[in-house]
Amino acid sequence: MSAPGLESGLQILGVIGELGDASFIQLKHQLQLSPASLSRYLKTLTDQDFLEKNDEQRYMLGPALKKITAAAMQVSPFDAVIAPVLGQLSETLGLTALWISFEYGSMVCRDKVVFPEGVFMQDVGSRRTDYTIHPWGFLFLAHQKEQHRRYLIENAQVSPSFQKYIPVRSALDDLISEALEQGYSDDRGVIFPHIRRIAVPLFSYGRITAAIGVGMIDSVYSDAQAADIAIELQHTAAQLMKLDETNK
Repeated sequence: MSAPGLESGLQILGVIGELGDASFIQLKHQLQLSPASLSRYLKTLTDQDFLEKNDEQRYMLGPALKKITAAAMQVSPFDAVIAPVLGQLSETLGLTALWISFEYGSMVCRDKVVFPEGVFMQDVGSRRTDYTIHPWGFLFLAHQKEQHRRYLIENAQVSPSFQKYIPVRSALDDLISEALEQGYSDDRGVIFPHIRRIAVPLFSYGRITAAIGVGMIDSVYSDAQAADIAIELQHTAAQLMKLDETNK
């Protein structure tokens, strides 16, 4: 690829990396490329295994990029400390704590420590895109470009049994804005009855890559206590990101 072609190719990979997959029309609309140019770039990226098509003929990251990503994840300083960090938080705060990684547009629960009589939350290993009903989802949406955010919201896959808990759009926008402004997300118990969840983001190379979340019985904790919990989570996240920086 020429220099302009390389830039366009990287933009294509960036869009697909954030969304998880994308159609030809969607890429053309978001990147403002001519059909001929986009077809040429997609063919080159596909031929080199940087992209591939799924069963719905949508473009997704290919095996070459997945291999690179997997190798990078294996040496991430976060991996070695997830379990002890969650264990310490759960014991100190008396809450269930979980680690969410953002991978190819999905929210993946990498690990969790369930506090006795605490809130269970997302299953370890589950891969979900129901961003609109979780505080870690609000964080992920808050750090996307406007077009990407709109697409993710419109295509969030929420279980039929949970769809009644999706906030109306104005309330969802407020939760997303608060997550960006505060640096953490507190659903204040307005999503699921009697359950309050708080999450903080972790960034690497300028992108949101993970979140630490905790859950509690809403009636047990005051707003002041919830704010103290958020501060503790932010402090932990800051320590982890500092560790990440020293290992780059």
